[in-house]
Amino acid sequence: MSREQVIRSISGVTAVYCLIFAPWFAWALHAQEGLTGDSDTRQTVNARVVFWDTGRPYKQGAAPSAAIEDKSRWTRVPIGTNEDYRFNGDCVVENEYVWLYLPAYENSPAVLWGKSSTADARRLTLYTYDAQGQRRNGPKGIKVLRNVGHEAVVEYGTGTQRDATHKVAYRVVAGMHWIEAKPIENAGGLGIDVKSQLVVVPSEFGEDFICDSLKQKSGAKVSIPRDNLVIGLDCDGNSVSVITYPSVDQAGDILIGSDKAVSNHGHPVFPSISAVNANFKGQSIFVGLLDDRDNWHFERIRRIYSSSGQYISDWKPPYQGRWRLTGRVRGRHRINDVTGDHFAFACSWSGTFEYLFMYLYARTEDTPADIVTPMDIYRETLGAGPSAYLLESDIRGGVQKSTKRTKHRDVCGTVNDLKDTWKDHLDRVKKDPNYISDLAEDAKAIMERLENRCNEYRTFVEALGEVCAAMEAKQGTAEYRQFASSIRKHHAELDKMKPTRYAYGCQVADEIERICREQPERLTTDRQRLDELAERVRAVAQFQEDSLKPYRRITAAISDLCLERRESGRDELKHYVTVIGRLCRQLLRNRDPEE
Repeated sequence: MSREQVIRSISGVTAVYCLIFAPWFAWALHAQEGLTGDSDTRQTVNARVVFWDTGRPYKQGAAPSAAIEDKSRWTRVPIGTNEDYRFNGDCVVENEYVWLYLPAYENSPAVLWGKSSTADARRLTLYTYDAQGQRRNGPKGIKVLRNVGHEAVVEYGTGTQRDATHKVAYRVVAGMHWIEAKPIENAGGLGIDVKSQLVVVPSEFGEDFICDSLKQKSGAKVSIPRDNLVIGLDCDGNSVSVITYPSVDQAGDILIGSDKAVSNHGHPVFPSISAVNANFKGQSIFVGLLDDRDNWHFERIRRIYSSSGQYISDWKPPYQGRWRLTGRVRGRHRINDVTGDHFAFACSWSGTFEYLFMYLYARTEDTPADIVTPMDIYRETLGAGPSAYLLESDIRGGVQKSTKRTKHRDVCGTVNDLKDTWKDHLDRVKKDPNYISDLAEDAKAIMERLENRCNEYRTFVEALGEVCAAMEAKQGTAEYRQFASSIRKHHAELDKMKPTRYAYGCQVADEIERICREQPERLTTDRQRLDELAERVRAVAQFQEDSLKPYRRITAAISDLCLERRESGRDELKHYVTVIGRLCRQLLRNRDPEE
């Protein structure tokens, strides 16, 4: 993408639009507008994004901390300045929460610095890499592309004097904890340097991908699953780094480093995660930095855990919200969401309980307004598009655009909202005649998401049945026959699973919609019937969720059998262990990447 195309794609966006909608869509919508205009002029009075010129370049290692100490010597670049401006020193772009530091000194990387009030404010080193995966530091040119007070865009060139320049446009928006990077020329991807033991790629249904550096070898590369939210839990609870991107095809890899100075909550971490990369593929990459103190917590357990027991953490979170609680027992992770300040871990597995960690994942009504979560960044950067699979936003055929994102995460919340509306808040319907219809559509969208996951398990059961039949057709050793028998028993359990009543649940939701549309008086005269219908919808969704639990439990048990025998020397047994293990890994996401 040329620099001119980038300029056109980012111009004319108002600050309000940037705060509400995903930036990529905002850029595209205003692609034909000029760099200046009324919408820009209105924003310059209370400018919240500022370009700075440090006056002199700071050497690698000294920047940006030394430069920030000398901030009184910086010069503010006037609003409206364009690419004709020539920096005397390093370039700094500042909003309320972050500094984007772009050094002019040779072979120096860009830095995203959190403006935390604490002494241990966190910074992320940013680097681009070429199509061959070679890292490129700067600079080979810094140009102001946009400077309108509420938004700033700067072109930053990287590479050595002997090779092609790799150009990226960095964008900073007022009021945001993230920046956007967009390729202009020769840039293959963007990476961030982190110091971490744990990187998480969240998924629905508690099947997160978790990379634990202690289970890897120094120098290893771990591929990120085809998902578009990556969370780095930077060591000692100082911060959380977040990467999002519109397409799952942009997923990159996690690099395991050899730094021996990293510690996690007082415990040495070696090897540790050193970097997380994502690929441009012609699209944007968003990098966020959440440097609120104690927005995640880690406890080293190392004791035997019984499936009948429970572990209660003494740690109390500083902020209310939805915390994702994860424990590693018997070599795998168990994940639950917790609201409130009571962290109780329980699972059906017995074995060594290695550790427990929790991080602030999403906000609730009680989360302070000034605290930002990974899901906030996810919403702000991807929330206007169907790629945001973690949002309540799965697209269903025939669903209006306004209802593609559901108001609640689960059907339980939707049903409670429905019942509360016709019981005490009919004013909602007066203000928005589609309020109940939209909630009913939401319920169907969530049930469809659950049903799709159940169908993935059903497909797995069919494939597993074929493998079982192939195994039973052959005679093998006693170990082979024992393994085949165990797999068949698990398959029989899975095959007994009853079908959900998804279609019926959708019919009931449609009936609620019909009553609201054709017989609105029943919202006051027939609330008991409406309550019954709403509870039927809840029951269907609950059955879907209850079905997923044994599916997941039995599939995990099958995966464990394969793990126990993956070193088997018998070729025939090893073949089926590999085949079944691969089927399980394709389905189960909450496994360590080395497994």
